[in-house]
Amino acid sequence: MNKRGKIIFLGVAFVIAFMEYSALARASTSAISLKRGMLWETINIAKIGPVFQSWRRLGYGMDWPGFDPEFVQQDVGGANTHHMGGGFWIGAIRPSVDSVWAVEDWAMFATSVGLSETDSYYLLKRHRMRWENGENYWLQTDPNEAEEVIDTEWEFNPRNNQPFKRILPVRVKRTVRAWSGSSKDENYIIIEYVITNISRESHIFNKEIANPEIYRVLSQDSVLADLYILFTYAFSINHRGWTMLFPQYGSGAMNNRFLYDAKERMLFGWADDFVLNEGNEKFDPYFYSAGGPQGGKEWLAPAYCGIKFLHISKNKYNIENHVNQVGWSVSDPPSSYPFTGLTTTRQRYEAMKDLSKTYQPILFPQGLSDDRWGRSRLWSMVSLGPWDLYPGDSIKIVMAELIASADYKKAFDPATTEQELAREGLLNLYATARRAQFNYDHNYNVPDPPASPTSFQVKRLKGNTVGNVIQWSDEAETIPDMDYVGEEKYDLVGYRIYRSDYLPIGPWVCIADVEKRDPKFYDSLKRQYTYVDTLVNVGFGYYYAITGYDTGHSVWPPDPSVIFPETGSNRVPPMESSLWPNHMTSPIIASFSSVDTTLDKIVVVPNPFIMRSGYIMPGAQDVISFVNIPSPCTIRIYTLRGDLVKTIEHTDDTGIAQWDQISDFGQYAESGFYIYHITSYAPETRGKTKVGKFCIIR
Repeated sequence: MNKRGKIIFLGVAFVIAFMEYSALARASTSAISLKRGMLWETINIAKIGPVFQSWRRLGYGMDWPGFDPEFVQQDVGGANTHHMGGGFWIGAIRPSVDSVWAVEDWAMFATSVGLSETDSYYLLKRHRMRWENGENYWLQTDPNEAEEVIDTEWEFNPRNNQPFKRILPVRVKRTVRAWSGSSKDENYIIIEYVITNISRESHIFNKEIANPEIYRVLSQDSVLADLYILFTYAFSINHRGWTMLFPQYGSGAMNNRFLYDAKERMLFGWADDFVLNEGNEKFDPYFYSAGGPQGGKEWLAPAYCGIKFLHISKNKYNIENHVNQVGWSVSDPPSSYPFTGLTTTRQRYEAMKDLSKTYQPILFPQGLSDDRWGRSRLWSMVSLGPWDLYPGDSIKIVMAELIASADYKKAFDPATTEQELAREGLLNLYATARRAQFNYDHNYNVPDPPASPTSFQVKRLKGNTVGNVIQWSDEAETIPDMDYVGEEKYDLVGYRIYRSDYLPIGPWVCIADVEKRDPKFYDSLKRQYTYVDTLVNVGFGYYYAITGYDTGHSVWPPDPSVIFPETGSNRVPPMESSLWPNHMTSPIIASFSSVDTTLDKIVVVPNPFIMRSGYIMPGAQDVISFVNIPSPCTIRIYTLRGDLVKTIEHTDDTGIAQWDQISDFGQYAESGFYIYHITSYAPETRGKTKVGKFCIIR
């Protein structure tokens, strides 16, 4: 090679290396969490949800309603997680030798995908949130896309240093989409997979790049014949309910029941009765002996959840949207999975084709009367294929994770019946499934709600009146709905304020409907709204959320002919934003201003404390409140013998301080009489003291 040729070669090599480096720079092996809307999910590099580990919860997996339990002061059973890992397995035949290329796991562990050009069987090319700072919230950057999009790509690595391990010459492009700002669309996530045979692409079938043995195999075979894909999900509906009701049985719900709707291509399940226990535990009803919501009962697992296939490419027999087989694999012991006991690649491949060969199978529909329902942990399985994938050919599979229940307020209502939850929950699941299909069929576009405030402030009302002051700006009114033009695109007509006195997931109650620019609430100079909530109780905690809503439109411009089920016509129904994007995750405790001029009004509530405080918020059942106190002040609590139990330094600008009955030594206060001694440091009463008595009865 002459000098000019060497320079050109080195230049090309540098460009290729730089491009590969740039691609890797856009990839990270870290999981990405979707947690802006009501449905939370973990998007790992080549699988969905956390890594499977014997049904233990290791992260978000269709958490609905999503919340972080660590923000709650008391153990409430954990998160509302609905699966412990999901994704797909893929396998195909090498035609020249009639052997299996490989069966890859992109469902449980997905360890074959990484960033190492020598050690990784598949190279991770891309794994990132498309808009990392929320630039497409309310569809302001790309109205023809989802609000949140995660792009992931991995492909066959011809350089890997274990050439005698057969791997599939494919590229997988996965696009995850979520419409987290819309109350109608936040309960599904759409996942699109495009799988391409890249066995003849120049950077793969390249003698200078590929490992010699890999190149030899690719020289013999380039076709992926009889390719099958097996989706597997470790549904556990749900983690919180199972943990609260049956902790003695370990992780993984054993009371789940599933069905498959062939017309909808939808597999779904729910928490059914646990047959190993007396009584009926469908939807996981829990009765609180202390604390809990008003009425003392909560349905911990009221939702139906599952997966629906929105599109499946034509198989080798030219059949589109074909599902080969559906079934479930009993996971006993908990570490088992569909391929337990299948030690060879051929055995696993045959099980992907024929689910009767998986571990402890229950097949649809013949297995619906199997006696293992209601007593077993179950892997859900959906087999797709076969395809013959020639070099350059691609297949596309689009699926949706779905979840829905009856109006979630009913989960906290002791009058709610099991039949009510079943009937309304199933109707809402099918409505969610239709909405997801509509979204895909319209090229990832649906009617959108107006924006809600990005954030709001809550502070205590000053003076002797108990109240919470909620304030927000009018910024949402400047955000257009890009489906419309002119003034019609500024379609926000009002705000709704919601409040929960129990958990950050509800029950949410609408306490106010504030019309746009209503002078009773809107300050045009400050461009700010103010609402005062006085229907609160001293010492109680409250969460708030604010949504925006419209009144609908006469037609939807992207498809004027579409008929909406809510209106029975092409008129677009009213839309409302989700509560989740701005809802509070820590409560505000209702109080009033400190009483600095006198100590004569100080009281302890409840007094006596008998079993529980009357507060329903988790962690507050044992709270004792000192009311009408000055600020700052020091509260000391003694036994009748004079032993110091607790010292509280009160510095908040409020007239209330609370004690959870835990001493300075970490011990729980016993029944009996206690003395409190309050020293004021407020200017008006500095140095004055107040002594009183209260009683705890257990």
